[in-house]
Amino acid sequence: MMLLKKGSLLFISLFILFNNGYSSYQNNQNPDSLLKKAYRSTESSKGLKLARQALFEATRTNNKTVIIKSLNLIAEFYWDLRNYDSTKIYAQKALLEANKYQIDSLKGDSWLYMGMVSYGAGDFEILYGGSINNR
Repeated sequence: MMLLKKGSLLFISLFILFNNGYSSYQNNQNPDSLLKKAYRSTESSKGLKLARQALFEATRTNNKTVIIKSLNLIAEFYWDLRNYDSTKIYAQKALLEANKYQIDSLKGDSWLYMGMVSYGAGDFEILYGGSINNR
């Protein structure tokens, strides 16, 4: 009987320890792992939340590539949610950061999202004097 009480006390203690340790781990995750979870997310709103957390952690740790990737991913999720103004804002922020840190390989997504928003708004036709079909 004494062994059973010690075993259950040990089990309860370990449960409390792991439960408290896991919650503090959740609040302070690696920005890379948060970004990977955001990429794998099938729901735009959940992915947006994870990408924002990744951006926050990357900014806190000054992880330049994850900052830019997070901004681009946030722009992508806003595009999926049909919030085109926010898409353009975050894509521009990502492009500014890529220029600031001179990381040319991460500029492409930013230009893609800004182009999609411009084309969707009809800005593409205004800039180039007519639609593509007329050429």
